[in-house]
Amino acid sequence: MLHGDTISPGTIYKIFCGVTSYPLTQPVLFLPKPGSDSLYYLFHVRGDDQAWTPVNLMYSVVDASGDGGDGEVVSKSNSVLTDSLLNEYVSATRHGNGRDWWVVVPRRLDNSFHQSLLTPDGVEYKGIQDFNACGFEIDSMHCCSQSAFSTDGSKYFRNGPECLLVLDFDRCTGTLSNPMRLDWDSLPYGGGGVATSPRADAYKFED
Repeated sequence: MLHGDTISPGTIYKIFCGVTSYPLTQPVLFLPKPGSDSLYYLFHVRGDDQAWTPVNLMYSVVDASGDGGDGEVVSKSNSVLTDSLLNEYVSATRHGNGRDWWVVVPRRLDNSFHQSLLTPDGVEYKGIQDFNACGFEIDSMHCCSQSAFSTDGSKYFRNGPECLLVLDFDRCTGTLSNPMRLDWDSLPYGGGGVATSPRADAYKFED
């Protein structure tokens, strides 16, 4: 795509570009810009040049009508936040207003979640929600799994090697609450995906 080179620049990009894909599990997400019929925001994670762990949530903007309809990147690798992030896990759901988008990314070293909002004005970083004081342990060191929202956006799911984390989500305020941990036998290498169906919207989760 025109001007689409060098997304998430750095050492990892240089090593893998032209060879294979960027070596992360759930690091990118396309969302349509509210109020636009041609602009799309690509949220993407950049890894640290030395440790390779995710450290930047970034976004690039694509104009689908650009370059004669083949698409054109009109802005790229803009930083949303810099922190130690939990191995990708980029998820999104609609705001309660039916127009904007919530984007949620977990931190790596504690039980906290970064949140951003995509509006007609662009990306707004909304801060971090901290669950460290609630006495609920979340394994934040594993890699290679996934997160997802329920189809109605009322629940947030994060898979891990020992459990499925379930949180309620308020689409109007962006508030995560009522953490619940559904345990299972440990998975090798911490891998595993997560997907939801409309049945999950009405299901009552219990420990």
